[in-house]
Amino acid sequence: MTSPIDNSGTPVSLDSAFSPVSRQQWVDMAIAGLGSDNNDALQALRRTTLEGIPLEVLYDSMDTVTPSLGERSSSALDNRLCVRTSDADLASNNILQGLQGGIHSIELHAQSPDYIATALSGVKLDLAPVSLRANHDYEQCTQALLALADTQDLENGECIFTLNVDPVSNALAKGTGDAQMFNELARMASFTSSTAAQLTSSKCVLVDTALHHNAGASTVEELHAALATATLYLEALLDNGMSPRPASEQIVFQIALDADILLGVAKIRALRALWQVVLAHFDTDNTLPHHTHIVAESSQRFLSKRQPWNNHLRNLCAGTAAMLGGADTLMVHPHDVLHRADACADTTLGERMARNMPIILERECGLGHVQDPMAGSYAIENLTRQLMQHAWQSLSSTDTGEGWVSELLSGRWQTRLTNTHKQRITLMQQEQRIAVGVNRFVQADELFNATSDQPEGLSTYAFSSSSALKAVRESQIFETAALSEISS
Repeated sequence: MTSPIDNSGTPVSLDSAFSPVSRQQWVDMAIAGLGSDNNDALQALRRTTLEGIPLEVLYDSMDTVTPSLGERSSSALDNRLCVRTSDADLASNNILQGLQGGIHSIELHAQSPDYIATALSGVKLDLAPVSLRANHDYEQCTQALLALADTQDLENGECIFTLNVDPVSNALAKGTGDAQMFNELARMASFTSSTAAQLTSSKCVLVDTALHHNAGASTVEELHAALATATLYLEALLDNGMSPRPASEQIVFQIALDADILLGVAKIRALRALWQVVLAHFDTDNTLPHHTHIVAESSQRFLSKRQPWNNHLRNLCAGTAAMLGGADTLMVHPHDVLHRADACADTTLGERMARNMPIILERECGLGHVQDPMAGSYAIENLTRQLMQHAWQSLSSTDTGEGWVSELLSGRWQTRLTNTHKQRITLMQQEQRIAVGVNRFVQADELFNATSDQPEGLSTYAFSSSSALKAVRESQIFETAALSEISS
């Protein structure tokens, strides 16, 4: 944008055209807006995150230069549909309806290699990118996906797949030991090296921090998990002979966002900036990409059985944070997914609203039209920087890949997340943290007594290991108490 020019042709500095507003003037205006004549009302709005980061009411400066976030994708937002059902025919029907309704790509949780051909029947793989979640069977399922592409006479370069190889999540699911975990890392690296040469438009490696989020992790703990896991994977790829640039291009981050828009935006920005710092240590020739590929999904731990339309509003906040933060892909889970334990439940409305939300945010609200819309915001810049500092401090206890693996497989990390979840619940019980329809503004007659707390379509994390990450829901304890009250 060019500067205004006065009559003499000289550019005008807008900073000098207006008198600067002092902090005290801002404070006075804020207090006036609250209808109060003292500073106590303003200070009462001050909050602190679980990590101890203060959330001020008023920010009027930035302490340091804004960290580099890397480049943001110039392409349109990828609106993704998550398909988990074990019924391949139902999966196929959901996928085709989604594509007709505006979905761009599919996250398919494959039950087996045979499941893939049925679930993706009628899908043109060169038009609808597939994100495959096959857990430990990723090699066989990839071959099944390639066989389906072959029936459509597609060249490998025309296929846009994300194969989501994630040994850390698989290790937690299977309860493996350290030695087997490092064997799986070598297997991942070998698969990625050969597949990247074959599928030039695809990505192979997933860093799934949504897994930690839905197990109760704080924002700093999510960043800790993301960086520790991504660095572990990058080093495994380099050890297998890949050069830094193609290795880093294979890594995709998947995060979950809750109803806190400001913290969600700052989390994405902090992840992008922190990953640039990590890559700089491997970038001896300044050739690494400056874009961090991020898939954002709506949180599943904030879902409530009570007044499900509140879930829709929470999803809206999560989607807004994803757009403003610069996520490449957005995956919104239906607001009524917990009600699907009821065989009579109509799922079409929730599915339609979930897939329409990213379209409205991008096309009607225009949230994706600005490269970095939150840049320069004192609140967001300070919060981003503080998250980065706390994440680095947290990572100091995990200085090697072996240390991170040991922390995961020993159960120390799981205990840490459990304690964070308990802390969050305590704050909700004390009403220091409010969730509408959960711990305030609750109508008892709107409690839905589902027969299963984890129906299909919601992550179950049915891990066999005693040290596994367990999915949690923040509202569950309040719903249990309400049911007890109703039954008594």
